[in-house]
Amino acid sequence: TGTVAETWAATAAHARTAITTGSLPWFSCHGITGYTDFSAGALTGTGTIIHPLDAARSNRGLIIRSWRGSLGGVAVTRPSFQAIQQRDYSKVRVDGTADYRASSFLELTPPPGVTRLSTGDWLEADLDVVLIPTEISGTYSTTPTGTTTRSYPYRGPNTAFGTALDAGRDTPAMTAREATGNLVTVTATGTARVVATSPVIVASTDGVNAGFRLSGGLAWLPVTITGLTTWRTKGLQVLQGTTWATVASATEAQTAFDAMSRTWSVTWIVPRDGMASGSAQDYRLDPITALSQPPAITVIAAPSPEVLITP
Repeated sequence: TGTVAETWAATAAHARTAITTGSLPWFSCHGITGYTDFSAGALTGTGTIIHPLDAARSNRGLIIRSWRGSLGGVAVTRPSFQAIQQRDYSKVRVDGTADYRASSFLELTPPPGVTRLSTGDWLEADLDVVLIPTEISGTYSTTPTGTTTRSYPYRGPNTAFGTALDAGRDTPAMTAREATGNLVTVTATGTARVVATSPVIVASTDGVNAGFRLSGGLAWLPVTITGLTTWRTKGLQVLQGTTWATVASATEAQTAFDAMSRTWSVTWIVPRDGMASGSAQDYRLDPITALSQPPAITVIAAPSPEVLITP
């Protein structure tokens, strides 16, 4: 996963229809490097590159986490795609020279040979769409006789992301990083039960306790614990060596009440940067066990007129 299998030259239009291979297909749309530098490409397999030239001011990535269904009456376990790249020769720069811009299109399609859907067809997929800052820097012609230097550095709070962007800006490496880095594995511990991994949802079976082991994830990862009898908790803890430490407090949580099951869910944003690559960390809910139910509301009837006391 996360490798480039094929590249396209920028001298002609291209089209490709194929079935993805590999365990984690991803597509990267990038190449915003100015008028003169165009390293076009497209690839099949574990990653697919499609380049526009000097187009929108952010690169795009599409990551397919899961894909299953029935199309045309045939079971499908991996997506097919159609990629088209065109070059537009009609543009002219301000200095009068030709501007060879490229347009790229990508769509997920039924498998080759499937031309119509059948009764009972269905599709279930988990897709990640990412927008990545271009962080362009360089010198460009702005008039027939002059040049100017432009720079768009990343100024966000995520140091690890900024470092990766410096090393792999405007390349497929950024989408590959998101694809493999956010490949999350969750295992329940104790009596808890894993509901989903994308996003991470863990259910408490006793309404009070929940624990899980987590590996993977970049930056801040949303984690939800469901099935709780109360919204009150002390926070979420992570095991550091032999000591449990609070990684997200109760005041940093978002809560929701399920009226059908009359249970609560609590969501935290868990920091994952800096965790050892390939290792797993244990987390647990730090509950307030003294309160097993949310506060009750008692309705008291007004006194009858016979005993109503007035000034």
